Amino acid sequence: MKKATCVIIASLLTILFAQQKINAQNPLTATLLQPATYGGCIDTVFTFKDTATVAHPLKIKIAFAGQDTNCAQGNHRLYAFHITNMSSNVSIINIDTANGVMNFEVDTGATIIQYKILVDCSILSLDTSAQQVSLTQTFTDTTNQNYFQINGANNVVIYQNLIVPKIFPVTLNSLAFTTSYLTQRYFEFKYHNYTSAAMDIRFNFDVIDPAVCGNAATDSMAFATAGTFTKFIAGTYTPTVIPANTDLVIRQYVTTDTCYTECLSYNTFKWRCNFNTIFDTVFCEACGTIDTTLFKVTPNNTAIAQIKWLGNITNYKSDLACYNDYSNMTKWSYQITHDSLSVAVADSLIISLEEYVSNVKNNLSQIPIDSIKVVCKIVLPKLLGL
Repeated sequence: MKKATCVIIASLLTILFAQQKINAQNPLTATLLQPATYGGCIDTVFTFKDTATVAHPLKIKIAFAGQDTNCAQGNHRLYAFHITNMSSNVSIINIDTANGVMNFEVDTGATIIQYKILVDCSILSLDTSAQQVSLTQTFTDTTNQNYFQINGANNVVIYQNLIVPKIFPVTLNSLAFTTSYLTQRYFEFKYHNYTSAAMDIRFNFDVIDPAVCGNAATDSMAFATAGTFTKFIAGTYTPTVIPANTDLVIRQYVTTDTCYTECLSYNTFKWRCNFNTIFDTVFCEACGTIDTTLFKVTPNNTAIAQIKWLGNITNYKSDLACYNDYSNMTKWSYQITHDSLSVAVADSLIISLEEYVSNVKNNLSQIPIDSIKVVCKIVLPKLLGL
């Protein structure tokens, strides 16, 4: 019984000593304005405010909990500090990113420190499930002469439920496309933002097999998150914002330039946060995994070209001109077309010029070969809408 009593008395003495220590410190009332939405790939600002009655040091220490670390390529750092604005009575002592600490010296007067804690996208897990990630910020005076009351409470502020970026392929290895000879088509790939916030990213979609098994030529690339498609260069990082719960759609436009049999082709997709490029050397350049999409390309061998006769262009009359009398000869013009909506292409046509007189053909007058002109106007469908 005596032993238990000693433990209780010792505990009470410890609490009383800690309380006396706090009472000996000067209370500093401060406010921390936090962003409404915060997390990976979200560029937002924290604002610390107080009215310092005495000069004091300020130490801000941060810690994360619940995050994963999945970086497929490049260097990795969970976060980076970025001071964006300070009042004139504040000076920076040091920024220690490795230990999550920012140290300042604050003189008397109204104090404002605005800073970013940029969180990398590699905090994500490799599935679409929800993650509970939190950020804790602790504000202290390293001399222990003052203590902070932040937002009417103690010196610790916790931001719960950070947005965790999650962008994954909608379909990875079961895609199939059909093409026709000399016809432009596009292959479409989708990557979904599974989060409740817009993601400001840079993506890199690389066409590993631009010739599509040697059967086609890749004409261009385009992407969209809504509405109009925008061209981009494959194999380079391209910035875009993917709205919450929305697809990033990528199209590879190809023209089949040979006859072929069914084949398999593939491409790769990776992405990173679209922070200021000064942070590129410390943050991951391929968060999660580098996604490789395998897809099947099948030729459409059953399509038939649709050639249509549109009739005469000019009104004709009898041609009574003499041989080689070009100035008086009637100019004959005909027009045919290939239906642009057809799935097949005619790569050659045989045009036969014949004359019927009394139902007997092959009585066509002599026509100088250099007077015959065939003019072709090719109009491809405007697939890009650009």
